[in-house]
Amino acid sequence: MRINMKAFHFIIFCFLLTGTLKAKSTSIEIPSNRLLTDQELIELVSESNDSMHLIKKEYNNSAVNAVIMLAEYYKQFFAEHFYYDWRGLHEKFNSYKKLFPEKMMEHQRRAKEHTQLFSSNTRWKLPFKTLDGNEVTAYQLRHLARQHKAFDMALVNYYEDNRNNYIEYFINQVKSLNQNYFDNNVETGGNDVFEYFRSGYRIFNWLNIHNIYLSSEVYETEDQMLLIKTFLYHGAEMYKRTKKFNNGNHHTKGLMSLALLSIMFRDIKGTEIWLKHALDGLTRHLEEEVNEDGFQFERSIHYHKGDINNYFYVYYLAKLNGISLPEVYLTRFQSMFDALIKLAFPNKTLPVLQDDTDGPWSEFNNLSSVITLASILFNNPSYSYFMEEKVPSEYFWFLRDKDINKIETSNKKPPEFLSTSLPKTGYYIMRNGWNKNDMCMIISAGLSAKKPDHQHGDMLGLVAYANESNVLPNYQVRYYLNDYNFFKNSLVKNVAIVDSSLHGKKWIPNSGGSGFGKWKILPNPNTILWQSHSDYDVFIGTHDGYKNDGVTYFRKVIFIKDGFWIVKDLFEANSNHNFQQVWQGHYTFEDSSKSLRSTFANGCGLDILQLRQEDYYYNYGSFRGKGNVVVNSGLKNKFDYLTILYPFNNFEERFSGTGVDGMKIKEWSINAKFLDYQNDQIKIEGRDIINKSSTYFVFDCEKIKFASNEIMFLSPADVTIMVNNGNIQVNMLTHQNLELRFSNIENVIVNGKQINELILKDVSPGSEIFIDRSKVN
Repeated sequence: MRINMKAFHFIIFCFLLTGTLKAKSTSIEIPSNRLLTDQELIELVSESNDSMHLIKKEYNNSAVNAVIMLAEYYKQFFAEHFYYDWRGLHEKFNSYKKLFPEKMMEHQRRAKEHTQLFSSNTRWKLPFKTLDGNEVTAYQLRHLARQHKAFDMALVNYYEDNRNNYIEYFINQVKSLNQNYFDNNVETGGNDVFEYFRSGYRIFNWLNIHNIYLSSEVYETEDQMLLIKTFLYHGAEMYKRTKKFNNGNHHTKGLMSLALLSIMFRDIKGTEIWLKHALDGLTRHLEEEVNEDGFQFERSIHYHKGDINNYFYVYYLAKLNGISLPEVYLTRFQSMFDALIKLAFPNKTLPVLQDDTDGPWSEFNNLSSVITLASILFNNPSYSYFMEEKVPSEYFWFLRDKDINKIETSNKKPPEFLSTSLPKTGYYIMRNGWNKNDMCMIISAGLSAKKPDHQHGDMLGLVAYANESNVLPNYQVRYYLNDYNFFKNSLVKNVAIVDSSLHGKKWIPNSGGSGFGKWKILPNPNTILWQSHSDYDVFIGTHDGYKNDGVTYFRKVIFIKDGFWIVKDLFEANSNHNFQQVWQGHYTFEDSSKSLRSTFANGCGLDILQLRQEDYYYNYGSFRGKGNVVVNSGLKNKFDYLTILYPFNNFEERFSGTGVDGMKIKEWSINAKFLDYQNDQIKIEGRDIINKSSTYFVFDCEKIKFASNEIMFLSPADVTIMVNNGNIQVNMLTHQNLELRFSNIENVIVNGKQINELILKDVSPGSEIFIDRSKVN
């Protein structure tokens, strides 16, 4: 008979180590600085069910048998209570290979990267060298600590039928970490191997690897018990480290892993305290860090989706195990998906906002994967509209088949909203439809009060989409690239700056040397007005980024929904400055139309036209294959840019005029001041007027006259004027309160309230003034 020597030695080891349980139990807590002995572990088993009762009883007869029974108990417990049943791994893995044939090479590449850098008996404290003789960087050590490529190795183990001994490699690396940790020989400080984000990632990955390897005969009882004990001391350490609440995804990741571990090992005494702590902490994170509008407080798509995953893993595992979550957990979790579809472009992608890191230099974020998850969980047709036709690979291993199959029966319907906002987070979305050629712009006007670490220098910055193209892009980043701080600032944004001084100031690099860093100083924004109407939207905001330079700044964005945007940047200072606009893209100056032009692969393009023809000069830049243009005013103490952003669908629709006055954009006319509009029997005095039919956008308006009546603005004002059946409605697009005077006009209605005064003081931005001309002289 063939004897398994490894199992034999393990039996002898258990027998010598453990003996029998003492008749009188001692009080034991799960230690955070060593592995539990078998005796301690058995003593910590609660008699919450018959199986555990028998295990404790058996320990008095045979320690070896009790340990084997405990390992078998958890083996079956994982089959029934983890994300998927490892007993069906063969079928699930074949389904994975069929659905995602391209993933094999990716998993093999990542597994190879890990094993070629680190031995199974690797060190965990800098400095040390990789297997190819290079110094291990802080970035590499952090990824070793997360163990995220160990999951790739577990999958490759099944692709290759365990030919490369990945299970043995994995077990030895676990032992390596344990021994180095117990010997106080792991990295601490800025690259702490047990920092709760890295340790949390590691626990999460190892739980999944453990479940996969349970299906293998090579993964023996001794290995399983090693992992169980490793999980428990990790849990004890995580519990200690996360007791103090800290804002941000690092603390959330740690609590997520502690919750999963506590759910799966809830038959061990003490884990019920961990679970309560983890769920309380996660709920607090949701309450404090997911804003009322549903977006994660760090304002990044990447970190928003990362926290969705953190909350999902707990949500789904708790549901599988019959564990109730607080109502606020459930509602805030779902609101995170609502926030994403509010930000979606019409081509079903997401914009790049702040520190998005999935694909460096990419100009969009993926939406379909995470929203497919939302459709599976909540069966919402508006989620399903954006979903993929199959389960995303990143969620395949975390969903039961019955839920995956819901994709086939999902109803799809585009969202009912168009323009919308995330006001607490500070994102304002202008959109005119959900067809792939429709237009969408996102305005960034927020600053995280608690943790602005991932914020870029893009205050009041724009990203825009039209005609299947990101016409005003933003770019994803990667922390270890040496120009990361450049990509985190204003020259790669669509913003206004002064004297080439950027929004982000005083760079603070990460203490661990991973490449990450943040700006000590960023502008504080203030949204003055946000209104969405059926035919136009308006945003008006300001920030204090140039306050110390004596410059006040305002940005207005008006979306004319049948074709273009108007951007007005207003600067006022007590001395001369060079006021600048920065636009992303590869541009040329078109002499014929006096516009900047960029074009895209499908023949569409973007024309940028300055309505006020000044002595501008242009600086063109290029970086990492990207480009920008900086428009300069020259030295002035007061200056306004009035800019049209016109995305054209094809060559025939481009700007082709020879001047601004009299130019047509779609059906809109650009006219000179002091124009008579005979059809509406009004006269408008303003510096710039854009009109279509009986709708007028007037910039620096001074007077509106009709018959013997007039409205006078004591300081030039930006307004919309709409004439309907002879009646006049004026909407104030101003950035501050101002005074209006009426001549020969009574019964004026302001914001729905009748006013019988000839002078109105402190008329606020967004105010609506209605005049019934049948009731005026």
